[in-house]
Amino acid sequence: MTSLAIDTLRYAKRLEEGGVNRLHADAMAMALEEQLTGHFLSKVDADARFDGIDVRFDGIDARLDAMDIRFDGIDARLDGIDARLDAMDVRFNGIDARLDKLETRLDIMQATTDAKFAAIDAKFESIERQLKIMLGVMFFGFTLLVALGLYQPYRASVAGAVVPTLEQRASSAGAASATAPNPVQAAPAAN
Repeated sequence: MTSLAIDTLRYAKRLEEGGVNRLHADAMAMALEEQLTGHFLSKVDADARFDGIDVRFDGIDARLDAMDIRFDGIDARLDGIDARLDAMDVRFNGIDARLDKLETRLDIMQATTDAKFAAIDAKFESIERQLKIMLGVMFFGFTLLVALGLYQPYRASVAGAVVPTLEQRASSAGAASATAPNPVQAAPAAN
């Protein structure tokens, strides 16, 4: 710091005019100059300090400007991301619309298939009723034939073999049992 410029001669003259003797006035002016020197800033020192502060603020301003540029870049990137997300939303809305159409088509197809299956079930039920009626008629007819005695077993030859009728089987079974030894009679008595 530079010293504060005090006009000690003028200060001492003022003291003398106020009634202080010359020696005391000079001593007081010197003491005041010694006390004030080094404790106060001069205008030059203050300007130099403010110039240093201004330089520091200019550095801070430059850093803030650089940060603004970086934030502008980040904002631009976020705007790009927003635009991409909006485009994705449009695509997803299109996909949703297509899925809704597919769902409607599937519902129509299912209703059509259900109707066809119901028609097939109705046909099967009709065929089942007809078969039951036919089987009933056949069973009734066969029972009627047997009851009236009109049913005669037929003779068929399978690979040259003759299939015997029921009457032939019954008579041959009776003859075989008459010629076969009785197992109870054939065993010798054990005494």
